Amino acid sequence: MRAQLPLLLLTWAVLLTTACSEKYDLDKADFLEVAITGVDSLSIDSLFITATITNHEVDPIDDYGLIWSRSDTLPTLFFNEGKKSRGKLELADAHTFSEILELDPATSYRIIAYATIGEKIFYSPSVSNVTGTAKIFTDDFAYTEGDTIHLKGRLEDLKGGLKAIERGFCWSSINPEPVLRDTFVNLGTTYSDGPFETTISGLINDTAYHFRAYAILSKGLELDTIFGKTKFFDGDLKNAWTRKAPFPGGPRIHAVSFVIDDQAYVGGGKDPSGTIRYDFYRYDPWTDSWAAIDSFPGEIGTSPYYAISALSGFSIGGKGYVGYPSSLFSYSPQEGWNPVEIHDFYSCYTGPLSSGGITEIQSIVIEDKACFIESFLTGDGVLYGFMNVFDPQTDSVTCLCSNSFSVPTDFVSFSIGSNGYLGLGKTGEFGGDPFQQIQKFNTSTACAFSGVPDLPIILNIRYGGLGLSIGDRAYLGFGKDINNIIKSDLWEYQSGSDLWTAKNGFPGTPRAKPVGFSCRGRAYVGLGSASGNPLQYLADLADFYEYDPD
Repeated sequence: MRAQLPLLLLTWAVLLTTACSEKYDLDKADFLEVAITGVDSLSIDSLFITATITNHEVDPIDDYGLIWSRSDTLPTLFFNEGKKSRGKLELADAHTFSEILELDPATSYRIIAYATIGEKIFYSPSVSNVTGTAKIFTDDFAYTEGDTIHLKGRLEDLKGGLKAIERGFCWSSINPEPVLRDTFVNLGTTYSDGPFETTISGLINDTAYHFRAYAILSKGLELDTIFGKTKFFDGDLKNAWTRKAPFPGGPRIHAVSFVIDDQAYVGGGKDPSGTIRYDFYRYDPWTDSWAAIDSFPGEIGTSPYYAISALSGFSIGGKGYVGYPSSLFSYSPQEGWNPVEIHDFYSCYTGPLSSGGITEIQSIVIEDKACFIESFLTGDGVLYGFMNVFDPQTDSVTCLCSNSFSVPTDFVSFSIGSNGYLGLGKTGEFGGDPFQQIQKFNTSTACAFSGVPDLPIILNIRYGGLGLSIGDRAYLGFGKDINNIIKSDLWEYQSGSDLWTAKNGFPGTPRAKPVGFSCRGRAYVGLGSASGNPLQYLADLADFYEYDPD
């Protein structure tokens, strides 16, 4: 029995030692510690984190890494805004590790390192840090009129070694969060906080725009781009011109137009080779597109100057009308072209008919009737004027005013309400004095004219221009001045107050004798000649522009 005692004691000693060793190892596992030892800002939206694991003496670590959340939330493995896992860590592996965290700029974060062994989770104390502090703001914009808008932005907290190597604005009509691959303007480098601003132009009417401020910041070799909040502009331009689809028939002068149901019809005229054209095209302003229709079936004439300038166009009651002194044709989308059987355009002309002829005929619509204003040049070079009124209900023409009033050539005409207006131009076909006034009349008072006061002095000497009306306002401009210089200005006349206001000038090539029409509360102007010589049309134009007054 004594012989077995040492063996028994040894067995108990071994058991006791083994049990103590296992408990000791388990206790040592509980001593594992995780700590974040360094946080460095690489750039405004990234942090370089260094962490270490100590007292890792037993059992491999199943997983370790970093977790983070914004500063008002303490992250855990189960609830966090981001996690970087490094996987398993053996006893022999290095116990110091580092990671680069890609975060939001100018944001405060709480960051924790972690390690897991089995079901045990070990967390480091949380570390709070703010990513790069620079902030950018898109301040409000300012739009008054035209195709330009003024943008303002602001940089704040540009410190800690940060600098803005670029700052400016980017914008898009497609992307609701515009970036630099969209359109942008770079306003240069800055090393300090402060506002910046710019004006952008070339906006297109009825086109919504998104824009925001941006900056490219640098710290060392690192670059980051930050953006301000996006602002929205609905693109409702005022007093603005917008280039539209060009006229498909090519350049020409003396073209005519009429409007049916907010669609315009343009054609006729003479091309740069001197060829008289009969083709017509329909323009849809909603889709900004042109389509060919049947050519004008009338006989425009062969005179190199007179006959083609006598063609006129207007619309009444859902039909368009195109004609010249001896015939008139109507047009409707359903019926096409049809002749209007009237032949008495000369009924109220009492002057000499030898040689010469109609130099110009313009038509304006007054109270559902068309008033034809005609200038006739006699063989001895005298200009006579007379007016006829066409009633589409009876297809009849009556004399409104015989050759008892003075009318220029190359004049402008338009109507507002029950009144017609004519004026400007010059008193001779190939010369003469400028006609320096606008006269008002109506069909009930026949030839009783009254002057429109306060004509802008810049318009006092103008011929070959354009006049058209939108509601109770008229718009005049273009043409040539007394020195034969072609103009591109635009003036608004308010009939209620007799006031004239300068508006945004035409952005295209200055021109004389353009064609113009109004629909949808907007004006459309195109074609015409860019040549200063009234008989030379080699510089004719085929472009079209839309003008939105409101």
